Amino acid sequence: AVGIIAQTVNVTQRNLDGTDEIEFRLTQPKPTIYITVTDHYTGQALSGAKVVDTNTSEEKTTDVSGRASFALSGEASGDLFEVSLDNYITRKVTLNSTGTVDLSLKPRQGTVLDTSNNRLEAVKVTNVTKPSIPSVTTIPSGYYLISAYPGDTLRYEKSGYITQTQIAPAFPSLFPTIHLSKEQNVVIKDSLTGVAIPSVFWSDITTSQTGYTDLLGKFNPPTVPGNVILKADNYSSGGVWAVTETTSYLEMTKKSSTGTVIDSATGKGLSASLRYKTLKDKSGAIIHV
Repeated sequence: AVGIIAQTVNVTQRNLDGTDEIEFRLTQPKPTIYITVTDHYTGQALSGAKVVDTNTSEEKTTDVSGRASFALSGEASGDLFEVSLDNYITRKVTLNSTGTVDLSLKPRQGTVLDTSNNRLEAVKVTNVTKPSIPSVTTIPSGYYLISAYPGDTLRYEKSGYITQTQIAPAFPSLFPTIHLSKEQNVVIKDSLTGVAIPSVFWSDITTSQTGYTDLLGKFNPPTVPGNVILKADNYSSGGVWAVTETTSYLEMTKKSSTGTVIDSATGKGLSASLRYKTLKDKSGAIIHV
């Protein structure tokens, strides 16, 4: 019989004429399903995905073409399959049909952490290139999923943290982990006067990001803890300043120089310090030039 296979053969009776009556126990073969696992956005076959038939506890791994085959349990309600793969969102689906079924997995596109590798929840992720795509927020584990195409610019925002951007890679599953630094207004001060210094050029060693202090001498270091290089006119530079989570200000020392000031009445030279543009004669009296 087509589609029927024999499982057991039992001799139940021998007749007087020497012939046997044979009882065949026949059963239908279990239906087979072929599952192909692909990337939800690219359609690329995903090898190495774990597929589990929770009805039978049978577990298989997809091959290079993204396929795995199973014999269904035959339950009328179908078999519940769980499909998982690193960097992808696990999917559960009930199947009761035979043949080939395509199951796509959405990539767990990225993870957002702070600089201490703690997972950040409620980070707003926006596709800047395509404003029509709704923004999403990270879940408690720091994961997020947003529609993006190669070359799109994504922005990451969270209150109390410095906003960052990144360019979407060729495949969503290749998104790197993003680290957000806490907002930390560090003030650059004159080491002697304590006065804030505006327009100081800063360069973050870890990220290579650069910028200038604002009119109040403030800037937000991209990496905390980290190190920055500072440069400002008339100030000594070339060193490296360390920034920690408790750093509120950094100090720079102004360059000094000496020169000769001529007394207009006597024509004699006066020893003076040009430091901070305040000149004094030998007695300590301030000279206005």
